[in-house]
Amino acid sequence: MMTRECACYVRRHFSDEGYRVLLAGSGEEALTVLETEVPAVILLDIMMPGMDGFATCTAIKSSQEHSNIPVIMLTGMDDVDAVERAYNCGAWDFTAKPINWQILKYRVRYALRASEAFRAERRAARLSRTIDNGHSEVLTFDADTGMLRSANNSARKNLGYDLDELLGLPFFSLGHGTAGTSLALELEALRVKGQLNLTLTLLRKNGTRYPAEGIFLYSGDEKPHQVVCILQDTSERKRVEAELHRLAHYDDLTKLPNRR
Repeated sequence: MMTRECACYVRRHFSDEGYRVLLAGSGEEALTVLETEVPAVILLDIMMPGMDGFATCTAIKSSQEHSNIPVIMLTGMDDVDAVERAYNCGAWDFTAKPINWQILKYRVRYALRASEAFRAERRAARLSRTIDNGHSEVLTFDADTGMLRSANNSARKNLGYDLDELLGLPFFSLGHGTAGTSLALELEALRVKGQLNLTLTLLRKNGTRYPAEGIFLYSGDEKPHQVVCILQDTSERKRVEAELHRLAHYDDLTKLPNRR
């Protein structure tokens, strides 16, 4: 997004390093290109025919789809006001003319790495919000000490604890294995297998219990190692199963066992 002469230099210097380069000779042409393309980084000259770089950058940043694309603006050597205006328009970085192409390549690489890190952070934040607002109960605890490290909204609500209260408890004080077995014993194989499907009973803060089942995942990549449990309260399902059993084996009027 620069003059044709400068754009030709960009294509020559960056295509050789494996970059796919899209060229636009004006701000208007750049916005047209962005209707069908989402580039990883934009090099934008301040001086262009028609819309200048400031107006073009402002238009790019006003689009939700393109607002997070790094924009590197090309400015005059001593034009401090232009640099300030570039940042005010949403530019990520700038480089002075005449262009030092090796330095520009480093700036582009840095912008790409930083942009990817920023996107990864946003993805993690979206995932965190999805988990926190999901219907399944999600808890994580330290694989060595058993101390709880996190609990999503569904888990906190069903267990009846505030987050600060839960984070001071060992997971094994809340969960009990089925048929009287120790949950700790059932989880011994988790470090080897990496994943287990378990049925257990969970203890609420008010002393009531409820059945749950779900998946336990062991994460050995982090320090300290942790276990992620994704659980589903099966109270309603078990109630329905018991009701279906009653209807199948007992007369609904007399409450006596039927022939079956």
